[in-house]
Amino acid sequence: MIHLVIGGFGNTTFLVGSVFFLFPSLERMALWLFVAGSLGMCVGTVGEGFVRHARRNRKSRA
Repeated sequence: MIHLVIGGFGNTTFLVGSVFFLFPSLERMALWLFVAGSLGMCVGTVGEGFVRHARRNRKSRA
């Protein structure tokens, strides 16, 4: 569940960064939002992959 929240935060941050790129005065903030959003999406995806792998291993051992 926490990975879904982190991924959602990353997606939202990435979206806000995209909108900020429409305004020249906010380009620097947009860049940092892109970086933070990308990191959030990556952490969410990798974490979810680990959770699925762990669940699959538990099922096969049972």
